[in-house]
Amino acid sequence: MRTNRSRYTLLPLLSGLVMLSGCGGAPTQAPVVVASVVVAPGAVTVPAPGGTLQFTAEARDAAGNAIDGKTFSWAAAPAERVTVDASGRATVLKAGLATVTASVDGKSGGAALTVLTGKTAGRLGLTLLEGIGGAPPAMPRSALPLAVPAGASGNDINLGAIRNTTNFYFLLLNNGGESVTDITIADSSALFEIAPATIDTLPGTANLGLLPVIRLTAVHGTASSGVGLAGLMNQGANATGVVVKGTTLDSLGGSIPVSLYARMTVTALVMDAQVFDGSRNIDLAHPTGSCLYCGPSDEVIRQFGVDSPATKLENTGNVTLDVTIWSGRSDYLVAPHKLAPGASETFTCPLGVPVTIELASGGTISDNNRLPLAHNGHAYVGLQRN
Repeated sequence: MRTNRSRYTLLPLLSGLVMLSGCGGAPTQAPVVVASVVVAPGAVTVPAPGGTLQFTAEARDAAGNAIDGKTFSWAAAPAERVTVDASGRATVLKAGLATVTASVDGKSGGAALTVLTGKTAGRLGLTLLEGIGGAPPAMPRSALPLAVPAGASGNDINLGAIRNTTNFYFLLLNNGGESVTDITIADSSALFEIAPATIDTLPGTANLGLLPVIRLTAVHGTASSGVGLAGLMNQGANATGVVVKGTTLDSLGGSIPVSLYARMTVTALVMDAQVFDGSRNIDLAHPTGSCLYCGPSDEVIRQFGVDSPATKLENTGNVTLDVTIWSGRSDYLVAPHKLAPGASETFTCPLGVPVTIELASGGTISDNNRLPLAHNGHAYVGLQRN
């Protein structure tokens, strides 16, 4: 009996010990939820493609506290501009805008990349060359400002006086780092011609090679080809606007337009004169006859009849005339002299003797209908008083 009592006494005690052991453990904590991902640096500008950048990522809870022990997946876009490996190291391939993204537990954060080309945009410029005899010389004469939009002031270029059709030559420059492509060249006046009309590519300063030459022709009296006649410019200033347009790349590699404008002005010299029979203005475009070997030239001289003994010659051009008035083929009626623009003089035509007015002005063009030039560049007006 003593033994049984002891056994039943121990059972409640052991049971109590087991219960105490089960209730004494630490409580289980809920897992921490990722609320956001922060990538550093968050925004970066890269001066040129070709380098690498190290990015880091941090997971945070809803209170903004960092969560340790997280492994991130990395991605970059667009792939042609930037790539990234599993450690967050990005390789920059091409200029433009790109993003690098880190993700974990369904949350993502990113960094913005601005990748520059490392080059300045193309900038157009012109350098004027002295046009001589239809062939461009090697040395620049003067430079124009760069990339002035069409219609802007400040690029007014005076090309000087011309006596006949004259070529002017320009080097087309690119003073930027990027190439300029799809170039068009035009002028605004029918009195001028420009060539070439297009150029495919003009490299930047780093790839400088042969520079294209632009020819601007001021058409004044003779055809630009050198064969045949063309209309005269007005005496004095004649202008045209030259516009050069193309496409280049900006600092992010995007296409942008680029242009240059210049207003070109020439002063057209014209040899012109008017002859008066007394008070009558002789129409030099309509001769009354012609004469061969009746003056100092061996060419046919156009003749005009006069009635008054007082004949007046007036310089109606804008260039000084070298004047000689002949009586017959070899005698001076009036010795060689100069007649300034706007000036006039009077002489007497003898009866029955052909008189020839010889005019020259250093190769200056004239109106071919009124004062056609002989092979020596002189003009002849024959007068006959009967």
